[in-house]
Amino acid sequence: MSFSCLRLLAFCLGLVLSNSLSAQPLEVLYSRALERNEPYLTALTRAKSSLSALRQTASQAWPTVGLGFDVSVGAFPQIIGFDEGEDAENPERLPFLNQSNSFSLSIAQQIFQFGRLDAELERDDWQNRAAWLSVAQAQSQVHRDIALAYLNARSTNVLLQIRQVQLDLLASRLNTVQRRVDEGFLDRNDLLASFSELRSGQIAVVEQRRVADIARADLARVTFRAEVQVEEAALANLVGRLPSNLDQSLLFAQSNNIDILIAETLVRAARAGEWAVARSGLPSLSWNASHSRGLNYNRQFDDPFAENNGISTNGSRDTSLGISLSVPLFAGGRELERRNLARDEVQLAMRQLNATRDGILAEIRRLWAVKEAEEAALAQWFQLVGLEQERVNNAERLLEEGFTNLEDTIQARARLQELQFQVAQTSTNLANAKLEILHILGML
Repeated sequence: MSFSCLRLLAFCLGLVLSNSLSAQPLEVLYSRALERNEPYLTALTRAKSSLSALRQTASQAWPTVGLGFDVSVGAFPQIIGFDEGEDAENPERLPFLNQSNSFSLSIAQQIFQFGRLDAELERDDWQNRAAWLSVAQAQSQVHRDIALAYLNARSTNVLLQIRQVQLDLLASRLNTVQRRVDEGFLDRNDLLASFSELRSGQIAVVEQRRVADIARADLARVTFRAEVQVEEAALANLVGRLPSNLDQSLLFAQSNNIDILIAETLVRAARAGEWAVARSGLPSLSWNASHSRGLNYNRQFDDPFAENNGISTNGSRDTSLGISLSVPLFAGGRELERRNLARDEVQLAMRQLNATRDGILAEIRRLWAVKEAEEAALAQWFQLVGLEQERVNNAERLLEEGFTNLEDTIQARARLQELQFQVAQTSTNLANAKLEILHILGML
């Protein structure tokens, strides 16, 4: 590759990946976008809920303490007179007041569950890990969207500038053709052809401006900012981290791709869930202790024969300590169905893992093929640019020597701008493919 081609490559990549605005790290855009990105916030909320579920399961290993206090008051008539030989048909009814106070304290503790709690903890732990990996997945998606949107906005702006230069050259060529037609060196068909090329150039500028406006709008949408400023060469540094060959990328993806990691974690969670269900029918051993105290207060009115003015009290106290063994015997086939369901969930998680891994690896191979194709096309474009640059140099030299006219020189420059447009577009496609690979590898 010639030195001029290398300079052109540096120019195009600089236009596409550099930043003409004031410097600002990409991390700033990432952090601000995450504050308002709904998928990321939703994943974060679900991860926190999963952590709460894990803590709730872990709390089963702690003792259960209960405290109770009860106060009740009752008033009702008391029938007396049967024992004293009174008339049974007219017993005496005296008012009676009863008040009961009770206090109780109980403690229960699981002793041994034959591995059921351990299996439930492992299941919830893997599910919690998968939830936090989903948070990282949403965060990585935000990084990808911002990087690609910024690259697209910068590249479409560069392509718009090239189209504008082409339009200026076509307008200059039209003026030259108009003058030569007036001088009688060219006919009107040459003038109409120049008009047609100018109109085509204007249409190309309008179309490219529309594409650039859409790209800027997309960038504002993913960053939640009207004006975006990124530090110089930030994306170029990202692209430089790409592995050197396809095999390294495939190997790296199998151990670092977030989708694969989530699928593997869900498989482990499903297996732990199957283990927990298999142990749900085993016995459980626990101990419990309780202590209660009560006081009963009675007051009988209008009884002249009552002792202590009809007031009587009595108290009670009860303390117990025991060990209980619970042995499930029959659940009507429910446990069997739960085991079948847990086994099916393991199989579904395994199939999802295999499908995810195959899809990721296939996508890397496709993007790598795109990258290599764009690199090959870029090399061909550079060769054409070198040839066209040489033609422009020759045309300018012949123009100075008087062997050609300005129209041919301007036309050669316009062709060179068209090739530079293709180089810039191919460079953008190559950078897009590399960023997509980096996203899949989890390196953005």
